[in-house]
Amino acid sequence: MSFDKDTSTITLDEHSDFLVDSGVFFIHMLRKMALAENAPTRLLKDWRIVESWLSCKDGNITSIEENKIGKGWKAYLAIGVAPSFKLQEVFDVYSKQYKDSGYSFKDDRPPTEVMEVFDRLLATDKEITVKKNHDWAEEKKRKD
Repeated sequence: MSFDKDTSTITLDEHSDFLVDSGVFFIHMLRKMALAENAPTRLLKDWRIVESWLSCKDGNITSIEENKIGKGWKAYLAIGVAPSFKLQEVFDVYSKQYKDSGYSFKDDRPPTEVMEVFDRLLATDKEITVKKNHDWAEEKKRKD
C-alpha cells in the first residue's frame, strides 16, 4: 500500500494504483473529519455507513480494511456511473481501462449505501441529484 495514514500522503511507485489509494485516502479523511469535534451530522452518518461495511473495531482502519476500501473504490470506478456530469468523462475512461484489463467489479462491489457515500465524497448533493435525475430519465427513455 502506498498510502501512509500517518502523514496522509500517497507515494507513487511501480506497484502503486493511485486510483485505489485515493479511495483509501478519501475514507481516512472522512473518518478524521467525521470524528472531529463539531463535525456535521452528515459526515458522521457517512462514516458510520463505511465503518459498518468495514466492520471496523473501535473505528480504526487496519490494512485489511484499507484493502477492502481499495477494492470497493476500484469497483466503484469500474462501474462507470459518475456522481456528477463533470466527472462522467473521467469515470468512462477508468471504467473502460479496468474492463479492458479484464477486471470484473462484481466481487468487489460495495453495497449501494457505501457507493452513495463515495458519491458524496466527490460531488455535491445538488450535482448528484441532477445527474441521477438525468440518468433515470435516460433509462426510462430506453425502456419505452
